[in-house]
Amino acid sequence: MLFNPQVESGNMIIQDGFMLASHCAPATPMNTGLIVSSDMGKTWAQYDLKEFGKRSPTRFHAKNGEGWFRMDLRSGWIDQAEVLFLKPSRRFDKSGHERLSKKYGSPVPACRESGGQGLALPEKQGF
Repeated sequence: MLFNPQVESGNMIIQDGFMLASHCAPATPMNTGLIVSSDMGKTWAQYDLKEFGKRSPTRFHAKNGEGWFRMDLRSGWIDQAEVLFLKPSRRFDKSGHERLSKKYGSPVPACRESGGQGLALPEKQGF
């Protein structure tokens, strides 16, 4: 099933039955908006990662050996900001949506996969 977030979205990755997409920061009321489906589009959830401020998740990468998706966060749409790692946790919230873990770090030097602790995403927004 297709999902219309009602704002411009710019990136998507599909892997192992999990769909992850992003809001474009200049076009959304969310700070750092993510769109998630853990059942190939049957149901959707939107998350606002407010702690990052106005950011656009871009350049999605396939899961690494530990199961983490990597994405660059951009200030607006252009300027490089942080790097965010998200991991489906196989735990579910009250609505039946899969929860995610996240960790983040500085993109410099060399976009190292370090920094941050795994944390649960906040409750979904909107849909």
